[in-house]
Amino acid sequence: MTFSTSEPSRLDGARHMSEELGTDRCWELVMSSESGRCGFTSGGDVKILPVNYVAINGSIYFRTAAEGSIALAAERGRMSFQVDHIRSELSQGWSVLVHGTASHVTEPEHLAELWGRAMAEPWGAGKRHRFICLTAETLTGRAVFLA
Repeated sequence: MTFSTSEPSRLDGARHMSEELGTDRCWELVMSSESGRCGFTSGGDVKILPVNYVAINGSIYFRTAAEGSIALAAERGRMSFQVDHIRSELSQGWSVLVHGTASHVTEPEHLAELWGRAMAEPWGAGKRHRFICLTAETLTGRAVFLA
């Protein structure tokens, strides 16, 4: 179903193409950004929260509050992560969705490596000293563009 628009620069979707992205391209896109969204269930609801992250060797790492909802969700194991880039003026964009197992990073050597990496600071208020590792099990992506 398409809707007409009064904006002359926008198209109704008839000329749009979508393409499924392979695993290598998905990882390239994940590694090209520093902020995404972490998704999990909490109290019967789906929560989706923004995080700043770094991707290393098939895993996504980000910092959160030790007693916050993300840290508590990581204890349950299953988590999703989504990152995208949209260029509305060109009617194009891409999105990558990662599903996997989350865990708290506790090994001192691994924590030292993560603290030593350049990564964007968390946007949330308060202390964000707990590193979460999301080990990717499935990665899917899609790009949308004008034909």
